Amino acid sequence: YAIKEIILPNTVTKIDVNSFICCSGLEKIVLSENLDYIGNYAFYNCSSLKTIIIPEKITTISSYMFWLSYILSFTKSSCK
Repeated sequence: YAIKEIILPNTVTKIDVNSFICCSGLEKIVLSENLDYIGNYAFYNCSSLKTIIIPEKITTISSYMFWLSYILSFTKSSCK
């Protein structure tokens, strides 16, 4: 069964290289408010990914993070 939505808890501070590679059923991800790094190709070929909410304090978004993903909604969170 494919995972459709992921909500990362605020304890997550880093998403490493290729973390969600080819998660073809993933449609939405809400990232941790404490996240400050997203590695290369983290969401590579997540072909169903339509929505991602990026935390305001993020400092590093690496190359090709969303390569071959077709995101329709990219939101920067301002939640505290």
